[in-house]
Amino acid sequence: RSHTSVLAAAVAAVQADARARGLTRTVVAAHAFVTGAAPSESERDIRVGGIGDVPASRLAGPSYLALGHLHGPQQVQTGGATVARYAGSPLAFSFSERDHTKSVAVVDLGQEGVESVELVATPVPRGLAEVTGTVEELVARGRGVDAGLADCWVRAVITDAVRPMSVIDRLREVWPHTVDLDFRPVGAARPDRPVAVGAGVDPVAVCAQFVHEVGGAEATADQIALLRVAVEAVSRPEEVA
Repeated sequence: RSHTSVLAAAVAAVQADARARGLTRTVVAAHAFVTGAAPSESERDIRVGGIGDVPASRLAGPSYLALGHLHGPQQVQTGGATVARYAGSPLAFSFSERDHTKSVAVVDLGQEGVESVELVATPVPRGLAEVTGTVEELVARGRGVDAGLADCWVRAVITDAVRPMSVIDRLREVWPHTVDLDFRPVGAARPDRPVAVGAGVDPVAVCAQFVHEVGGAEATADQIALLRVAVEAVSRPEEVA
């Protein structure tokens, strides 16, 4: 009554039908997360606990197992003669896939099974690139050593201690296809997990903590005063109206 059992039973049924027909080679297509395969950030999680993971050995038997779900093209070892591969997505769906070589698999089946697998690269209209540094550093690189990234989709990790203004506009002057920003100021303290905020916590203190996390320095007295004015204003919406 598990996901693994269902898939294993389906593969067994295919193999039994093939034997009844006198077939010596079979191809099975399956959509699953096979244990040990490498995922990326852009796939929808189909697991609940470990219930969505399927050991590759439970899918062994067919000549070729064409797997879907994971975006990175890769072969999975089944422990037997079955050749199992994820074809992967033809295009990248997140920057975690920037190092993938997208391809389709051309499989040559002989009488006894898979004889060869040829990976044919798929055309990628625009590559992906991730760059890290301060805005000044990145703009300089965009006009110099990294000018070649102008045709790429760019994700920029910004390390300025204080969040700069008009970041996306400045970066697009050198890399027109900058589409994603991540601010990681040097020295900023970032919590390992979300901070729980209860009813008794001063909202000004929460805002001040946010200033510290994104700016890398404690909020100044002037900043805290401005935060308090803002918090008190939104706490009295009838007065603001």
